[in-house]
Amino acid sequence: MSTVRRITRQFALAGILMATPLLAQADASTTLPDTPLEVCTTSVDSSQGGSAAAVTNSNIVQGDSTLFASYYDDTATMMTGDLKAFTIDPTTGSISSTAQWSAQTILTALSNSSLSGNNSSRKFYTNIGGTATEIQDTSSFCSATNQTYLGASSESDCENIIKLLKGVNSTTGNPSVTLGTTYRIPAKRLGTIVHSEPVYVSGLNMVIQAANDGMLHAFTHNNSTIGANNSSNGSEAWTYIPKAFLNSIGQSDAPNKIKAYVTSGYTHKYWLDATPAIDKFTTTSTSGNTTTTTNTYYLSSGFAKGAKGIFSLSLGTNQSTNQNNSTPTITTLPTPLWTFDNSSGATTVDSDTGYLYGRPIITQVTIGTTTTKVAIFASGFSTFDLSSLASNSYLYVVNLTTGALIKKFSVSGKGLNYIAGFADSYSSLNQVQYVYGGDLDGNVWRFDLTSTDSNSWNVHKLASLGAPISSEPELGQITIDGTPKRFVYIGTGRYLTPSDLTTASGSMYGLIDRIDTVTSYNDSNDATVPNQLSTVTLASSNYDTSASTTVGVASNLSSYGWAANLPTGQRVINSAAIANGKVLFTANKPSNPCDTNNSSPMESWLYVIDYQTGLQTGYFSLASAATSAGLSDTHFLASRPTVVKLSSGDYRAMIRTTDGDTLNVDVGTLLTTSGGTGSAVKGVFWREVITQ
Repeated sequence: MSTVRRITRQFALAGILMATPLLAQADASTTLPDTPLEVCTTSVDSSQGGSAAAVTNSNIVQGDSTLFASYYDDTATMMTGDLKAFTIDPTTGSISSTAQWSAQTILTALSNSSLSGNNSSRKFYTNIGGTATEIQDTSSFCSATNQTYLGASSESDCENIIKLLKGVNSTTGNPSVTLGTTYRIPAKRLGTIVHSEPVYVSGLNMVIQAANDGMLHAFTHNNSTIGANNSSNGSEAWTYIPKAFLNSIGQSDAPNKIKAYVTSGYTHKYWLDATPAIDKFTTTSTSGNTTTTTNTYYLSSGFAKGAKGIFSLSLGTNQSTNQNNSTPTITTLPTPLWTFDNSSGATTVDSDTGYLYGRPIITQVTIGTTTTKVAIFASGFSTFDLSSLASNSYLYVVNLTTGALIKKFSVSGKGLNYIAGFADSYSSLNQVQYVYGGDLDGNVWRFDLTSTDSNSWNVHKLASLGAPISSEPELGQITIDGTPKRFVYIGTGRYLTPSDLTTASGSMYGLIDRIDTVTSYNDSNDATVPNQLSTVTLASSNYDTSASTTVGVASNLSSYGWAANLPTGQRVINSAAIANGKVLFTANKPSNPCDTNNSSPMESWLYVIDYQTGLQTGYFSLASAATSAGLSDTHFLASRPTVVKLSSGDYRAMIRTTDGDTLNVDVGTLLTTSGGTGSAVKGVFWREVITQ
């Protein structure tokens, strides 16, 4: 039987789900939409939904069994969001119907008087002069210079904007806000959370959540005592407003400024809609008999449609000693490190940066004899109109603490966004050797960072699949007949703009990275194409258990890999998960949100296939799963699966729907059967992989 090695991470990291905005109108537009979600512009629902995947630890044990799920209210008068924490039963996998906490509920309970002044219960920070500057509705903050950054016309106007941003919602009393014809009071104190997933940082006792109010929010969990308002779990420790959303020193071409969020006539915008990457680096020091271990946490994130480029922060530290009964000391503050975009005010200026929807990678590389902390990220979409994208895309490797450019790769494909990093054997060095990513032209790229000379780093086209790629790859290494083979699991299909409402079908691929075994590799001639792959036709009824092959399967697997083709209209728009020798992924079939006859409703499925051969193990109609869970609406799109192993040894796939529900699918039988003939599959880098 194959085995799976799990790489233990300090916190739950989740890949982009619904990696791009869902449709908001039924037309032939090729432009990324601003309005949220799969609702008809002529008839907006008043329901609460959710698009981002639920995040939890991969192994559920007593005392460490929380699921975090985000929500949005898609009404034009609300445009609000929430983050909730739920308890998972470690034995049965059932999810509590009542939340442990709701961030929105806690924020709503704050009094207006607590929001104003030097001692505000909401601590807002931003990047002014390269330092973490607290934003306060006071005369000391609202200097003439800072008024400019907020787009204010006077000191009192500056204070008014800040009160509105923090949630003061009364036009009378003290404190109060002035509206006139200029401003509005947001319906709630947290903006919509649509595609950005929460990231749980257990070492800091925090959940980080980006929202479309243009702010990055940190909420406490596990009885943290950090931050301004720490009376309970779910309290907001701090909020960070990226420099890109400030006037004057922000991006000149950023379509949204933070003041606009509280301006009368505001309509929904995707401002901070990408999932951040967060990771830690560990240092130790010894004095006498005392050894001190310090974990320092870093964040890097794009904006999705909110702005071009990327920003990076230091989040804080967790420090402990080897002395008996030592309690870790946690300090946290969103300290700005750098910005990387096309504006003159950026730390590093690059004209090719675009709108980044994918997650960066935080890791280390060795250059010469020096190990350097780096952030790695793609250029993203060069424009909102996907019919007019630049013909080339780029991958950047920059110094994590300074933002200085180390390497810029150029590839001949449009819209490179989603990447994943491969580490042959994870260690405390946290060092990546290869980066993989796909673009909208269907190319799969491999970036080789193994040389200690960055000038010798190179890029190759691993495959040309002929269909758009709009989700993050999943990676694995399988030893077959004594030879380790790197597998890239990646799906095709897109659902980015209204023009994507077609019946085109996608596929899931298990591509073998064969570049190292090819004597003379030429991108144009040697890239894998679909007809070189073993092929399987997936079905959402009676399914195939055999493959039509051109080059073999199972122990005779070719040097190319396999393709698992989906039924008509189904596509892969989320990343996959690897668990116990299987690949699990959702397939979605979108529909016209303005079709009042509901002639072709949106549908979604969960597929389970063998990680080595692509042969189908099982499938789940998520509509049936919703019905069995007692949900009345079974027409929705689904997130990527988060696979968890219970204390009982059973497996569950947690899947979020665009209706705001979390499906708990029992995949235990399918994941406990043997799959493949390889001796081992390694879980590699940024993803939690289930161990047997």
